[in-house]
Amino acid sequence: MTPGFADLLFSCKIDKNKDQLTIKFLDGTTCPEVQDIWSWNRSDFECYLVNGKTSKIPTIWLRVIVPVVASPQDPLPLDQSPVLDGWLTDTLKIPEISYRDIFPQDPSPDLRDDIRLRVLDAVVGTGEPGIIKIVDLPTPILEQERGTKGNLVTSILKQLFGILGQSLLSHTDHTMYDIPVQIMGFYGLEGKSENTWVSAPAVLKTLKDEDPHLFTELVRKAPMTVGRVTRIYREPLYQGTVGSAIITESGFPDKFKRVRWHPNNIGFLTAPFDEFKEARLAHQKFQQIMRRDTHQLKLVLKPGDMYIWDNFRLLHGRERVLEVPRTGVGQTVSEQVVADLYRDIRIRRLTRYVAEKWLVHLPATQLREMARMVETGSVS
Repeated sequence: MTPGFADLLFSCKIDKNKDQLTIKFLDGTTCPEVQDIWSWNRSDFECYLVNGKTSKIPTIWLRVIVPVVASPQDPLPLDQSPVLDGWLTDTLKIPEISYRDIFPQDPSPDLRDDIRLRVLDAVVGTGEPGIIKIVDLPTPILEQERGTKGNLVTSILKQLFGILGQSLLSHTDHTMYDIPVQIMGFYGLEGKSENTWVSAPAVLKTLKDEDPHLFTELVRKAPMTVGRVTRIYREPLYQGTVGSAIITESGFPDKFKRVRWHPNNIGFLTAPFDEFKEARLAHQKFQQIMRRDTHQLKLVLKPGDMYIWDNFRLLHGRERVLEVPRTGVGQTVSEQVVADLYRDIRIRRLTRYVAEKWLVHLPATQLREMARMVETGSVS
């Protein structure tokens, strides 16, 4: 922007329907044209400043950043704010991605980015299922699969996320990490088991619909749980971490980011004495909802089955073992690797429409929204 724009700005307000924006400057003048940025087709908006200068702002940048920086005229309380819907068991369709697409015979940089974005959007994209199944896998080599380097799930995750050269973390229950891993991959090698997945946002939405008060207790007050000592793990992972069940986006207390839940390893609940009863009821209600058949997906994991999912949004468990010996191979990817890879690919592609200087500081959510606008033809 033109130097001095921020100094001259007085206020930025947006109405509850997000269809009218008003920018006011210190001398009382406004930028009336900004009021229809969601409907016009121009690539840039030229704002005339009170010092006689102009600032040319990309329209698509305004569309994604205004809802963040503008003050709503009537902000909603937490128990009325929208929640990411997630999925119920009768609506979920798990996307399938072929091993041959991940390892094409004649790969090009664009083709490699295409498959990476396809996986990223399906697994961590807003409104997406958060889980995929990898199909057309080669026949496993048992001894190789029992290792830590040459197994299929590690090879696939490295191919998809290894562009930044970061190490993959070993497969361990995420409740043990102060900063849990985001992507989990699991491959059934031997035996059969009944495995479960639950969409945490869907559970939260049901909790808010059925009991807004307990929803607020769980999300806004965020009571902590102290993890139990679990000696099946070696130090330092044998002690479950201390944290809240629901973590929201920094600066946005009504926007879900991550769930941390492990009923076997949850110990004490810490909350102010006069709030403990309500905090306990909120945790109990949250767990009761996730155990419903409407929310808990049950799949029989057989040899050759591989799933990759978002560990922040989906809860995963094993209900029972159906056939022994039962062996599974797991691998994980950290949040920073996922975020850096997505930002790297998206910025390279969005620079075809917007100069890089408008992209490098965009929060990830707004970067995703800008990419969605481009892909759906909402911008010229």
